[in-house]
Amino acid sequence: MDQLITLPELEELLDVTIANYHATPHDGLNGRTPLEALQLAIAHQHAPVRTLPHLLRARLHQLQPVHLCTVRGSVARGVAPYISLYGARYSNEVIQRTSGLNGARIRVYPNPADMREAWAYLPNGAELGHLAVLEGWRYSRHTIRLRKHILRQRRLGKLRFAGEQDPVHVLSEAQRRLRKRTRKQATAIMQASPQPPGDGLDPASSAGSPTATPPTRRRQTDAVVPVDLGDLKVQNR
Repeated sequence: MDQLITLPELEELLDVTIANYHATPHDGLNGRTPLEALQLAIAHQHAPVRTLPHLLRARLHQLQPVHLCTVRGSVARGVAPYISLYGARYSNEVIQRTSGLNGARIRVYPNPADMREAWAYLPNGAELGHLAVLEGWRYSRHTIRLRKHILRQRRLGKLRFAGEQDPVHVLSEAQRRLRKRTRKQATAIMQASPQPPGDGLDPASSAGSPTATPPTRRRQTDAVVPVDLGDLKVQNR
């Protein structure tokens, strides 16, 4: 799929747009910018503005909905511990080396903007670290909305992928083939449709038709009849 702008460039443009908005005066704020209005509100309020501690700013992902996932794996079959989330497996070194977690339920916070990563915690709040998605989902950055769309297409039988295949690339190729086939179908329908009368007719076929009437031309010897309009003399042709 051809892209006119990449996702990192779009994120940079979004940051610039938000910064310009905060520095632009607004009529609803009496000609002040949002930053100036915030400074004025802080100066006239006795209650301090609540801010997030620096220690918790690294855990902004906890503002997302939590998912309770079961750690699965099998030592006998050689399957390292992992958790399943939205049709994909996630794991990290901590989970894989901790055999006692097998069968335990942990708290998982995925990144909705980049479903290739997630964060895991024990029920008591102990951090298990950053999780990475496994298999083909790890190749292309994708949102939770795109993940759900791809999984739905696979359930409907419109997409097929497994193992190390990149589902995002598979979807892109399927859409490219669909657009190409749609253009071909539209061209075939246009070519098969009847041509409208007029300029679309073949001059040769029109000339050979027995019902065709050749155009008549006025001979130079035809008399020109003057029309009396008082002082004006106008010839009708």
